[in-house]
Amino acid sequence: MRFNLFVLVSLLLTSAAYAGEKPAGIPWKTETTPNFSIHYRHVHDIRAIATACEAARTRVHQFWFADDEIGGWAPRCNVYVCGDSEEFSLAGRASAGGAGQSLVVGDGKKVTYRKIVLRADDPRLFEDTLPHEVAHVVIGSHVDGEEIPLWLDEGMAAFAESNERQQSLLLLARKEIVKLTDHQLVSLLNRTRYPTNEFEIARYYAISHSIVAFLRTNGRHPIASEPHAPQPFSKQLTRRQIDVGQNLLCELQN
Repeated sequence: MRFNLFVLVSLLLTSAAYAGEKPAGIPWKTETTPNFSIHYRHVHDIRAIATACEAARTRVHQFWFADDEIGGWAPRCNVYVCGDSEEFSLAGRASAGGAGQSLVVGDGKKVTYRKIVLRADDPRLFEDTLPHEVAHVVIGSHVDGEEIPLWLDEGMAAFAESNERQQSLLLLARKEIVKLTDHQLVSLLNRTRYPTNEFEIARYYAISHSIVAFLRTNGRHPIASEPHAPQPFSKQLTRRQIDVGQNLLCELQN
């Protein structure tokens, strides 16, 4: 699904709906790295994608969880690189649309399955989509598949994208957040499912990103002036970030 800000529809789920075999009907080839199994058919630069996955994993971990040892992923993350919409529907969640999807399955103690679905024909694959989806898997793996608020998950993942994309998100957030009452903002952040309207999705991503940027700067306004902020505000588990975010929601509700 696309909007003028290049909207990504990404999934971080804790059900086992997709944990299992490779999608049927497609003869996948596989390229393996230490932490990823890259499945593809007619993609020529598969090594570039494999290298980008590993680099994004390291970069996201250092950005959010620098004080924790990175460790290896077992099981590896399955990455399906699709050549067209038909493959994308077979490998991922057809109803979700977009250019990328991700999935982490776990019980809060151990991750049992990791998955990313990408489109090889995505013009923003390397700059935005791939790092965004890898970020979801890094975040989900850090909490062992435990469910976290959707806005927090998306807001954190957006920091893996290009500076150009993040600036666009912040510009949209500055424009849209002033139109919302506190009640509307709380309702937006309390969502457990993605909006279905393209503009609403764009606004949701933008505001989620800006709230996380605000939390990282420890400021008192939900719109940060820059997309990349100083130091991670948490040296511990993502649970601390969840608590800070929920406290913000409580303040808005009061």
